Amino acid sequence: TKHTCRPGGPYVQPPKFGMRSMPNFGAITLSEALVRELEEEIDITPTDYSFMKTVLKPHRDGACTYSYHLYRITGWVGPGPRLRAPEHSEIRWCTRQQALALDLALPEYRDLIFDQLA
Repeated sequence: TKHTCRPGGPYVQPPKFGMRSMPNFGAITLSEALVRELEEEIDITPTDYSFMKTVLKPHRDGACTYSYHLYRITGWVGPGPRLRAPEHSEIRWCTRQQALALDLALPEYRDLIFDQLA
């Protein structure tokens, strides 16, 4: 059985389906994780969003699999979007064509932009 990776920590058993394990917060829903991360990272609270896709990527040592849950955000409140976290280098609006030309972290992002954000 594969385990879920936790950055900076040991491998942990995956929580039950539809839940995410967050250090110091226990199991929370994916929607709760989405809201929390967007508030922390770019200073917005999503008010209208829909799930698009989960991308699974094995860790380079094969001991676990990372899960990336992707959402379409169409409404939010707050002073952002603006960068609040040091792990990101830039945030900006761009057209679909400009987004397709970006050097993206995962190749699946390009497929998602092409297919879902037409």
